[in-house]
Amino acid sequence: MRLVSLAAVFWAAVLATLALGPGATWAIIALASGAVMTGLLVERHLGEGRVRYWAPTLGLLLVGAGCACLATSAHLAAESRGLFPKAVNDEASVVITGRISSYRLGKGMTVRMSVGEISRRGETSAARASVYLTGDVERLSAGQIVRARVRLAPTEGLGRERAWARLTKLIEVRPASGLERWVARRSVHLTKNLAGTPHSALGLVPGLAVGDDSALPEESAEAMRRVSLTHLTAVSGQHVSMVCALVIGAIGLRRRRTAVVAAGLILLALIVTTAAQPSVLRAGVMGGAILVSLWLRRPASALPALGLSVILLLLADPRLAASFGFSLSVLATTGIVLGSRPAAVILAGALPLPVAHLLAVPLVAHLACAPVLALLTKEASLWSAVANAVCAPVVPAATVLSLAALLAAPIPLLGPVLASMAGWLVAWIDLVARAMDDWPGSGLTSIWVVAGYVGLLAGCWLAARLGPRLLLGAALIPLLAHVRNPVVREWNVVQCDVGQGAASLVRADGVTYLIDTGMVDARLPDCLEHAGAQVDVLVLTHLHADHAGRASWVDEEFALTEVWVGPGVGEEAARFVTAPIVELAAGERRGPFEVLWPDGAVSCETDSCQNDQSLVLRADLGETYLITGDLETEAQRSLAARDIAVDVALIPHHGSPRQDPGFARRVNARLALLSVGPNSYGHPSPATIDLYGSYGEVWSTEELGDIFLLLNVEY
Repeated sequence: MRLVSLAAVFWAAVLATLALGPGATWAIIALASGAVMTGLLVERHLGEGRVRYWAPTLGLLLVGAGCACLATSAHLAAESRGLFPKAVNDEASVVITGRISSYRLGKGMTVRMSVGEISRRGETSAARASVYLTGDVERLSAGQIVRARVRLAPTEGLGRERAWARLTKLIEVRPASGLERWVARRSVHLTKNLAGTPHSALGLVPGLAVGDDSALPEESAEAMRRVSLTHLTAVSGQHVSMVCALVIGAIGLRRRRTAVVAAGLILLALIVTTAAQPSVLRAGVMGGAILVSLWLRRPASALPALGLSVILLLLADPRLAASFGFSLSVLATTGIVLGSRPAAVILAGALPLPVAHLLAVPLVAHLACAPVLALLTKEASLWSAVANAVCAPVVPAATVLSLAALLAAPIPLLGPVLASMAGWLVAWIDLVARAMDDWPGSGLTSIWVVAGYVGLLAGCWLAARLGPRLLLGAALIPLLAHVRNPVVREWNVVQCDVGQGAASLVRADGVTYLIDTGMVDARLPDCLEHAGAQVDVLVLTHLHADHAGRASWVDEEFALTEVWVGPGVGEEAARFVTAPIVELAAGERRGPFEVLWPDGAVSCETDSCQNDQSLVLRADLGETYLITGDLETEAQRSLAARDIAVDVALIPHHGSPRQDPGFARRVNARLALLSVGPNSYGHPSPATIDLYGSYGEVWSTEELGDIFLLLNVEY
């Protein structure tokens, strides 16, 4: 526990240094050291030896915090050297060289890239940074060395990726390492071999094998996310331990050192082929520590290995401290190690022993990860633990078959047979996710799910003492706590709650218009179900992911008559949708809408420019409703000189601080809607809420959920 405590303090000190800076962190450490010294002095005269007993541990923790601050300061100093920081601040066009460090994310339009060199205006320097590379990246794969011209833009938060790099020209692509090329060639054969299996297998089989879930259908990814099954395709500690156990079991402990070396090499290969994801790094270092213990014939314990892995990885890369993947991996492992056995004992008081053991692991993992999950998503499912328990018996066989199908992919007959077996086996995971996602009890806020799981444990504990009938009553409470949203029939405007993004519905003359879609994983389908809406026309104010992320899904799901976009972006929009595209500019009228902005096409290289090119529409429904996209101050100032007064307005850019007071004054809305969710950008700004609140009420989707309005009705 001393080593685990040291890891926790080390982690906290790294986060403090990243967030507050080295000076403030040293001040906190100095204050803590002073408090410890004061406690020792007081204890010498008045105490009973308790402080002295804890003094070595407290000293170790303070030394660890100091080392964390020093290491993080060194990394920050290294990051600040060279051309990269200023180029990001300037949102400059530069040439970068680096290694693709992830498989494609989401719909395949983004990869992570570790940048080693940057060139700008004839000057070149080394760089030490990770970026999100966006644009035409479908041809790129993990491990390749890429030289490209990009347009940089800063990211928010403290994570590993310090900038968005929008690809403008791919200059050179050098091959990946031999191992990565070997895996890539087999992945191509594996994709061919999976023909004829369920569609979800195209993403699930490579996901279970090496963590590449880029081909997973969007609907399957959504369902898996909502019932907490996405970790199955993230190559986590369970995957690593399973592979190492197979290798050691195949060789045997009689040849202990041979088995340890083989398992270590396989572990290293797994880290390389999964593009060193944070969860794999954590599991790899932890597994390495356990293998060393096995080599030395020392007892292996999971908690010290976990603490050691956290310290070593944060020394190597302090920005992992702010990585959601790393945090979830560590918290889940800690919860399982400390809580799975006690939870199984409690559950066994009312459930059959095998069921109790299956349910205990995902239940405590979910409870341990709940604080971080609440930051990532507003939705959770009461069935998450059950879904994991139901899939658990299948996962080992599915993982082994997926790896075997990948390794044997080019071999005639054997490769297709293994791929088919793996494909039909992983289809069970997709079936469970889709089925349980539709059950009552899905779509709850995280706090309700945590309360349900705690209630289940309490009910089982009581049932073991007072009888099983009490358990049945306790189990019914969380089920009755949630009834699926009823369909709302009377509305003509809906501001959908899609988290950090935007999506609005407008209904007029029997036609339903959807303006923006939210992120690729946004809860747009739930909002449409709540509204009982079938989309006829899709309007994309601009093509950023938080506004157009689900455009492809909408295009596939509904028989769209048209897709409306701003001037000059129709060609890019055609990559997401197949319906006829109409480009609109200021002065045009279509249906109930008047287009107020932009005046014409502008060639944009920065995100701010693209925000300022957002379509601005005013819908006349008897009362007027203004849709503003992500307008920033420059475009707002231009529009403030025009007639833009409305009754109801959507606050631009999710309430960001970049607002023009003159624009808000000219809009003069008696009701301002705010589409926002959990984010690291600081949205909404209190100043923005005060600005629009001075003219009327401000309603937020984060607080109210889906907002239904029936405009121009006499009460």
